[in-house]
Amino acid sequence: MAMQSPSQRTLSTYGNGKPYAPARGRYAPRARVEDQLTNVPPVVQGRPSAGEFLRKIAREMKIRFYQPSTVKNYRNALKSFLRWYGGPPHRVTREDVREFLLYLVDAGVGSSHVSSHLFAIRNAFDKMC
Repeated sequence: MAMQSPSQRTLSTYGNGKPYAPARGRYAPRARVEDQLTNVPPVVQGRPSAGEFLRKIAREMKIRFYQPSTVKNYRNALKSFLRWYGGPPHRVTREDVREFLLYLVDAGVGSSHVSSHLFAIRNAFDKMC
């Protein structure tokens, strides 16, 4: 049997010329999912104080059914970051976060401790602000 060149083959048929059956189940084509939350305002708006910022973040985590221990740990991590930072939360930059993480590493804390602080900061500022 002679080989067909790619330009002679059609992608929607078997070698015998019978067309492919449409995909079903998990492989079926699906409509594109559109994000309906693109225009939703952030949880924390404006220029809140550190205390107000922590209250709003803790409230939002409870609404999203975070475990109580997670809420407590994230709140404590954010509190220690904001205490170290010393300024209002709306002025925090990416470089400030990196300096804080470097401060923790230089203080000799473990990698899981640094990671938990990073997760708390990322959760608060990326997902909720």
